[in-house]
Parts: sequence; structure tokens; C-alpha cells
Amino acid sequence: MPYRIIFLTIFIPILFFSCSAQTKKSEEYKFEQKSLTIDTSFVSQISVNSICPCKTTLTDIMKTNNLKRVDIENMELGENCIGSDARFENGKGYSLSTTKGMIVQKDKDTEYVAKIHLTKEFEGKLPNGQFVSVKNLKVKDVVDMYPNFTFSSRMCSDYWYYNNDTIYFYFRTDKSVKQAQDNQYYDDKPIEGIDIVLWCYKMYGPEYSSGVFYERPLYAPLSETHVNAYVMKGREDVLTKIKEITSFGKETNYDIIKLGKWLEYSSDHELVTEEYYDSRGNLVNKVK
Repeated sequence: MPYRIIFLTIFIPILFFSCSAQTKKSEEYKFEQKSLTIDTSFVSQISVNSICPCKTTLTDIMKTNNLKRVDIENMELGENCIGSDARFENGKGYSLSTTKGMIVQKDKDTEYVAKIHLTKEFEGKLPNGQFVSVKNLKVKDVVDMYPNFTFSSRMCSDYWYYNNDTIYFYFRTDKSVKQAQDNQYYDDKPIEGIDIVLWCYKMYGPEYSSGVFYERPLYAPLSETHVNAYVMKGREDVLTKIKEITSFGKETNYDIIKLGKWLEYSSDHELVTEEYYDSRGNLVNKVK
């Protein structure tokens, strides 16, 4: 601690002088005004009761439902597994007032639904249109419905799952039976729960090219093809530099420099901002 104090006592005045002596200049950035068309075929393939991961938001659901915060087990990882799933908020979800046995979990950083969990109380249609009562559903039933899925498990979990990259059917494992797919022992095992999950960041997260980030506007309708462009520039002010020094580089502040046409949407997909910036990040026109 004494060494840090001595270092800051000597360095901060020098830093303050050097920063204040610099003249800030507007930097010009080269960027493209890109567009992106979303393949919307995934909506019909993974929707349950019109709720679709990475399309539906909590705001959308609350237009017709009351949501209740509930605890939820992660069947894929299980209590004995180390780590968490980056695709959604772990351990917490929301039950729906109008649909028994259905729980949604939101994306970690946005209001998008990232995962739908169906408990044994759920009765309704799966994304393939098949009506099911989960409490009566067995492993052999889902194998018949989805013959191209595969069996998988984490050794730390109490469940095997029959899945593709989006839909998971869970059933309790028997540690004495090594391979679910090679043994008819599991055919009559009941399904304990169903997950339908997408990673929204993978779908909508930014692309990086020549120093510029390109990102679809958050909550934009799927029909929207516009892509926002921006640069993240580290701040040069004294307080930011002090934060970087005292955290040994772990903390810093950035400014978002918007470029070209810039759109923003509310969580119910309504356009709330339409602005236009030049190649230096200066606002030249505000429509909305």
C-alpha cells in the first residue's frame, strides 16, 4: 500500500499535466453502412405458445401475462456441476399466469427470453405442433417425434438429455446404465422437463471489422435489416487513468462513437431513436 501511495503521489501530477496539455482532435473513422437480413425460419421451429427465444421479450409477455419470479433447476448442469450457462440467467426464471408448467428465463444482458422451460405440469403444443402432456411423456415418445436427436449427458448431472442444439428432453439417469442410446432400459423412463434455448448474443452480438463494431439494434423487429456502426474509444481523462492504475488495468471507461444511421428500439420493438452521425461521430440530424 505505501508503494502505491508513493507511486500515485509522483505519477498523478505528471499525468494531469500531460493530459491537460494535449489538444483533443476529432478523428475520422472509415465505416460501411451495412444491412443484415435475419433468417426467420427459426421462429416456427422453437416457439411455444407464440413465445420464441431471442425474439420475444419480457415486455411482450407482460402484455398478456402476469410474471412471477421463481427459482429453477438447471437440468443440464445440475447442482453438482461446476460453472454456469452464459446463455441465460441461471437459477431464476418467470412463471406465466396463463400457461401452467411454462417458465421463461431471460438473456443475461437484455430483456430477451433466452430459454423456455416446460415442467411436468405443461400441457400444450411443442414447436413441431405435437400436443403433449409432459407428465405422460416418455423417452420412447420423444425419440419417435424427433428421430434425429442424440443422447447426451454431463457426468455431474442427475439427468440424461435427448437433444439437438436447441431442444432438450430430460430424464433421470441411472448410474449403473452407461449408454442411454444403447439400452432399452430408458425407453419407458418419464420425461422430467424440456428446455428450448438459444444464445441471443450469438445471433445479435456485434461483428468487428477494421476497428468498427457492427451490431443489429437491440429489440429491432426481425424484419429490420439496418445495422448500427460504432467505435469504442477509451477515455483519456485523468479519473479514468487513475481507475486504470489503481485497478492494475482491470477497469477503464469507454465512449461509444456512433457512426452513420443510428436506430434504437424499446423492448416492445417500437422505434424510439433515429439519428444520423458523420464519420467523426458528430450528430448531424435527429429524426426521432
